Amino acid sequence: MINKITSILILVFLLLNLQSYSQKITGKVIDDQDLPVSFATVALVNAQSNKLEKAGTTDLNGEFEIEGIKPTKYLLKISFVGLKNYQSDTINYIGNNINLNSITLSKALNNLQTVEVSTIRPLIEVEPDKTVFNVEGTVNAAGSDALELLRKAPGVTLDNSNNISLKGTSGVIVYIDGKPSILSQDDLATYLETLDASQIDKFEIISNPSAKYDAQGQAGIINIILKKQKTISSSATINLGYNQGNYFPKYKAAITGNYKKNKLNSFINYSFNNRKHRSFSSFYREQNNNVFERNDIHKRAGISHNLKFGSDYALNNKHSIGIALDGSMVNNASSESRSNTFLGPETIGYTQNLSAGSNETRSRQNGNINLNYRYNDTTGHSLSIDVDYGNFTRSNYSDIFNVYSDIASSSNVLNTINYVNDNASEITLKTMKTDYEQNLFSGKIGFGLKLSDVTTQNNLNFYDKINEQLIINENRTNYFTYTERVSAAYIS
Repeated sequence: MINKITSILILVFLLLNLQSYSQKITGKVIDDQDLPVSFATVALVNAQSNKLEKAGTTDLNGEFEIEGIKPTKYLLKISFVGLKNYQSDTINYIGNNINLNSITLSKALNNLQTVEVSTIRPLIEVEPDKTVFNVEGTVNAAGSDALELLRKAPGVTLDNSNNISLKGTSGVIVYIDGKPSILSQDDLATYLETLDASQIDKFEIISNPSAKYDAQGQAGIINIILKKQKTISSSATINLGYNQGNYFPKYKAAITGNYKKNKLNSFINYSFNNRKHRSFSSFYREQNNNVFERNDIHKRAGISHNLKFGSDYALNNKHSIGIALDGSMVNNASSESRSNTFLGPETIGYTQNLSAGSNETRSRQNGNINLNYRYNDTTGHSLSIDVDYGNFTRSNYSDIFNVYSDIASSSNVLNTINYVNDNASEITLKTMKTDYEQNLFSGKIGFGLKLSDVTTQNNLNFYDKINEQLIINENRTNYFTYTERVSAAYIS
């Protein structure tokens, strides 16, 4: 009976998640001649705060769709070079499908008396192999973190567990400055939450990766490009943030320093984040003549540090060498969950209760070093060589309990399950890769080589907790070392 109702709970939650991300706002953008406007910038803005909620572009047919948004009131803004900007009336989105049909952008009329040349960085740029979502120099440059910005990026959706999908496809690989992240989904979300928008230059969204990228990125790649100094000078920027919620405060700090003179270009980014969250949820369901009600509370807190340093030296106009270091650390982050689920026949009411909870403590350290060489000339030839070494360690301690009891007598415990997981893992990554490109007729030809060596060590101790005593469970305890060596080449 319990297993059946638990299965129903899981199915219902999955259906609710699917429903919440299947609804969308669609439309088509045309010009005065009824021709489709391709690659126009589409921005959905909160009508009250005027804050960008989701960005996108029209396709070759001028059509667009925006999904993965919460119900509220929005304004739709559309822009395209040479055409007048468009802003809709207030859209009251309640989670249903909305089709705005055709939206016409009229030609912009300019009466030039004086000419002033200026550049404004567009929010979205569509290139042949990728879509670029700009952060620096746009409305996204302050007040957000990388995870919040990802929710706004075109074609990107995140579910309640921060799993990333690109155009409805899961298995997206996140790159940092052109290098794949080895973090798990939870650790990646934590890292992105601590990465301040002021440290980000842009997102490159690659929905159809070429052979240049690793095979595991074929579901899509999101490359986060961090800032580097572009002018000959030295500078430092400090960003401080503080948020007060109903229960906890959150505060963060970020420092960005740059130095560029003659042939040397160096930068350093450091961020600190103290996060505390508290969330509630309630769920009621009637199905197959049974009723159940679930109430949850979840708390989590942690302090994290992120550091990135890079330096490039130009040997001449074509050749340069560089070094990059980056690392992140989370120590003794805590998570606490409690839930109560009441079960029973619809005709009688609740007869049983499932009380579940967990207490979790985790730590994570991640460090990488990169040595690189770059060659570029004015005729389209380019060569890059990268040597990387990375180390990732993680420890996780979880105390989990489930107690089934009879509603009529709270002392009548039907079943109790209490266990502890103590998990430590370490990943060491060594890679060397080279890529070469040159112009060929009206296109490009490229080829490359990659060698990698990855060693993973994982130590999971599983304990049954009986009368507050930990008893090792040999059947569920596991230790393994996994080594992967890859030699790969491509041509495109």
